[in-house]
Amino acid sequence: MDNELLFDSRKYRTMGNFGKVLESQFLSLLAYVAEQECKKNLERQAEGIAVAKSEGVKFGRPRKEIESNFIEVYQAWKASVNL
Repeated sequence: MDNELLFDSRKYRTMGNFGKVLESQFLSLLAYVAEQECKKNLERQAEGIAVAKSEGVKFGRPRKEIESNFIEVYQAWKASVNL
């Protein structure tokens, strides 16, 4: 069946007040289905992250070591900014 025709709620508008009720219910049903699918995706994502973490996968940007002269350069920069 053609999904475009199946999900076209404009056909209910020609049915008067009853059509408005049907259209509202139809759109509410579609919103509910979309919300449930979003929840499932978030659950799957959380499960995948948990599995990856248990296998030792590190997330995020890797840490970088601070160079020995960083503190000196930072203090010099801060002193020049706070003039």
